[in-house]
Amino acid sequence: MERKGPKSRAINGPMNKAAGVLPDGGKLEPTFLGAHRSVSETLLVATSLLRPTIADFMKCNWIQHRGSRLFCLVFCCFLGGFGSSGLAALEWKQDQITVDAKLTDVVLSCRYEFENKNSGPVHILNVHPSCSCVSGTASKQTIDPGAKGQIDVTFDLEGKVGPQDKKIYVETDDGAPPKLLTLKVNVPQWITFTSEDLTWTKGEFREPKNVDIQFMPGLELSTVSVSSSNEAIKTELKPLERASEYRVVLIPTPDDTRRVKAKVKVQAVLKSGIVKNATFIVTLP
Repeated sequence: MERKGPKSRAINGPMNKAAGVLPDGGKLEPTFLGAHRSVSETLLVATSLLRPTIADFMKCNWIQHRGSRLFCLVFCCFLGGFGSSGLAALEWKQDQITVDAKLTDVVLSCRYEFENKNSGPVHILNVHPSCSCVSGTASKQTIDPGAKGQIDVTFDLEGKVGPQDKKIYVETDDGAPPKLLTLKVNVPQWITFTSEDLTWTKGEFREPKNVDIQFMPGLELSTVSVSSSNEAIKTELKPLERASEYRVVLIPTPDDTRRVKAKVKVQAVLKSGIVKNATFIVTLP
């Protein structure tokens, strides 16, 4: 004779603190609690319940802090990966752009285009770059059904050398998690350092140390200079045998025993008049 278990019950109110207990004293079925569900199914249920509140969640006062807000954006994108991506009303022409920068480039601009595939309007709430060197602006805040728009992004290349990977998060009110846009830029390796983060060890005598720099072959230099962001570390620039190589001598103040962290900037003025800057870090424990 087949045994019949108790029928499943619908949830009509919040649960009590005791796990699995309904407001009227009934118990949740093990299936709802996840005993008979796979991990992915359980996460899908959880994220589908969370999604409608993401826009409100981002408005919390403590999240307005830039670092906390960015963390929450990444977290919401992570949650969105488990749910249905079909909730997004905006269809993006591309969400990743790769650019090869030229040596003469100072600022790069690019555009991420989209179209509203929803039956109702979509509002862009915020555009959040992951770095202060990147800015993003929506062409319009309200996108009507069938309308198109774009996010215009600018990237300041000041002090940037080598591969760069930047993120832009776009918040909308369509119930979808923030849209992640990626910008990859290959900046010419016009300068290299023997050390990008030079540190004296704790207890070490604060004697001068060197960082050698080498410019890209064929780079036509007019002048080269070096400076420190902290007066506790003096700098001297000495040319080496090759025309494209220099040595930066870092001289700590002998009587200054404070912990110091400084940026050392190397500035190169090209014969074309273009000014290039690059930095490395120096730390005195």
